[in-house]
Amino acid sequence: MGVRAVIDTLLPTESEIPHGAVIEVLMLSRLLDPHPLSRIEDWMRASGVDVLLGHDAAKFNDDRIGRTLDALGDKVRDAQTALTTGLILAFALRTIDAHYDTTSLWLEGAYDDSELAARGHSKDGRGDHKQVVVGTVTTEDGEVPLAHAVHRGNTGDVSTVPEALRSLRACVPHDPVVISGDSVMGSRANMDAVAAAEGIFLGPIAMGPKVVEWVCAAEPTIEVAVSLLRQKEPVRYLACVASRFAVNGVADAGTHLVIFDPRRAQQEATERTRALARLETGLDALAASLNQGRLKTLDAAKKKLRALLTRHGLAARYLNAELVTEGDSMSLRRTRDEAALAAAPGRDGRWPLVTNRSGLSDEELCTWAVRRYKTHGRIERDHHLLKGPLAVRPLFVQNDARIRSLVAVCVWALTAWKLMERQAPGALASMPKSGRPKASLVERIEAFFQAIALVRFRVGNNVRQSVSALPSRTQSLLHSLGWHREVRGILDDATHAQLQV
Repeated sequence: MGVRAVIDTLLPTESEIPHGAVIEVLMLSRLLDPHPLSRIEDWMRASGVDVLLGHDAAKFNDDRIGRTLDALGDKVRDAQTALTTGLILAFALRTIDAHYDTTSLWLEGAYDDSELAARGHSKDGRGDHKQVVVGTVTTEDGEVPLAHAVHRGNTGDVSTVPEALRSLRACVPHDPVVISGDSVMGSRANMDAVAAAEGIFLGPIAMGPKVVEWVCAAEPTIEVAVSLLRQKEPVRYLACVASRFAVNGVADAGTHLVIFDPRRAQQEATERTRALARLETGLDALAASLNQGRLKTLDAAKKKLRALLTRHGLAARYLNAELVTEGDSMSLRRTRDEAALAAAPGRDGRWPLVTNRSGLSDEELCTWAVRRYKTHGRIERDHHLLKGPLAVRPLFVQNDARIRSLVAVCVWALTAWKLMERQAPGALASMPKSGRPKASLVERIEAFFQAIALVRFRVGNNVRQSVSALPSRTQSLLHSLGWHREVRGILDDATHAQLQV
């Protein structure tokens, strides 16, 4: 990736440890053993990263880490631009189109003087903490990050689009960014805002009564096959253009699409039947319990009925239930809503999408929209990686510059992760098959080295040591990742012999 060279060019220093080396170490800590940004030097010694990189771990103390994060804060965009430009050339990344999404990262601490930290809609479910919003632009397949930006924690998704466009176009001249996600399409105002920022929106809208009417009336006939991550065979959908609408004052600039998923339709029909059976079983039990025990009063029976209907919300829309009193006795009366049940199959497996993508035929537009929307989960998965295995959440740093810098380090670590996934399949393909669940890339890489043994033995009065040979597939992987020289040096030091890696 050339991170060290880029950072050292942007941030020259007279320090014995250049800023680029610090950022490189932080990226490795995010990838290999993420933990809070304290006592990095201890982690370097324990993990062997100091030997791998040839640095004195003692010089990577908390103060040194902090100075680098402070220095990088105002240069993050310049660094991202330089990195992205180099990655596009080095890895032949497709940049004809791009994908954009946002996430929130919550903060530990007060941050009273911060311009970034604020309470807002939390995608982490941590509304009790201040947060920042991070927008990430990735390659068309939703895999490799191309640009990112950090926004104030109460910034709406649509408001982040102009900054995302500026960040991306600083890296590469680009077609409009595709903005997808449920919240972006929440209102007509949001769609207008995306279009005004020269973006393309794509996503579902709420199934209100009017939307249900045109969704059910549509006749999807255009077949679209989509290759999904967890499916061996392409999944087939049917789609059609339902109508056009005005966007940002331009007539017919937006398109309503209807998508039909036969698998989902069957699942919804089956679940509806099962849900009705569960609710009716519960109503039978309620009816049998009336006028006795805790259900001797009408108020208690009504409370029990409300709780039952709430718990079985899916089925409750198709069934009417009421309590009837005759003197001192109560009974339960229920009827199925046959009209609603008859109409339900017309909605099964269908959902609406909206977009302002232009210049395509109806068939081309349906194909593009379905494939793009169904791969939207890849960037969401990458945001999950940022919050989970790469441990960017929660943030606990001292100021906004360090927040921006730490987010950048984690995004670059994610970039390295995704590039390894793209580059290593050839080496990983030679691994023996097993019936166990597929491990992550990092776990598979670690597995290569778990079988390496350091053997010590005595010859006369001399103690010697040797390292077991590396399998050919391990050597191939090391070459693919560009680590063969460093690992060879470590093994040479361990055995005092020339090993072929």
